[in-house]
Amino acid sequence: MIKTLNRQNIKNLLIFLFLIIGLFFLYFYHLGQIGLIDMDESRYAESVREMIAMKSYLIPYLNYEPRLNKPIFFYWLLILSYKIFGINELAARFWSASFGICGIFLCFWFGRKFLSHNIGVVSAIVLATNSLYFLLSNIAITDMTFSFFISVSLISFYTIFEKGKGCSSSSLIIFYLSISLATLTKGPVGIILPFLIILCFLIYTHKLSIFKYMKVTQGILGILLLILPWFIYTYLIFLPPSKSWGLIFNEVIGRFFKEYGHSEPIYYFILIILGGFFPWSFFLPQSIIKSFKSIKKENPLKLYLLFRSSYNAQ
Repeated sequence: MIKTLNRQNIKNLLIFLFLIIGLFFLYFYHLGQIGLIDMDESRYAESVREMIAMKSYLIPYLNYEPRLNKPIFFYWLLILSYKIFGINELAARFWSASFGICGIFLCFWFGRKFLSHNIGVVSAIVLATNSLYFLLSNIAITDMTFSFFISVSLISFYTIFEKGKGCSSSSLIIFYLSISLATLTKGPVGIILPFLIILCFLIYTHKLSIFKYMKVTQGILGILLLILPWFIYTYLIFLPPSKSWGLIFNEVIGRFFKEYGHSEPIYYFILIILGGFFPWSFFLPQSIIKSFKSIKKENPLKLYLLFRSSYNAQ
């Protein structure tokens, strides 16, 4: 029995080490050897260079004009990597690659904890070799950082859902902290998106009572304490009201209720999804059909994963 356990532990350890080495090689090899390829990537990289030059650590600038369409947290991360690695492509992309790898291990941990070790490994490999996920992990934009914090919030919520009244304080802290950091990365969508997914899931499963174990009032107060200082300083003190309301409308309301910068026909996005899931897009139609057929209210994990996948399609 002991020999069997030792062999299994050694096998699991070797698989884990293989994942670590493989991911670091795949995601960091030549990370800084290619010039900036995306318009937004160039804007973030240049904004941070100007912030350091101007010693402006609260207000992002581009072409020496305030650039406030996104909050400050991603800029702070890039400032840190610029200070460590210098002002170059590797420093600009370091956090996207790092959070990409962390997201893969998060996927592995979730699959292993709630399903099986093998499912955790396969899920991690599929995510790591997803073409769109890999691409977004190699460019200096907010998407991968935001994705990681949203994933942490949704996974920590499911641990709360599973334990109910017995959920730990650490799970609640991680849940609300990750939402706060997602909001400081990409704006109020960091709050709206996870709560919308969670609310739809709980309504469908008739488990709204879970909210009474989540210390929602304290959690929201904690979120506000973390995010409000920068938003108040920026939008109420630094900017005049006319510009503040224009930015808020375009970045929050506009992104939910109108086409904002994405006016392509619907088939364009279908092609993007198919290309983004490559090489696993061949299995996508079958997976979607099977998911809907197998969903039952008495299997909340499958149902929650289906609701969570609505985020991945954003």
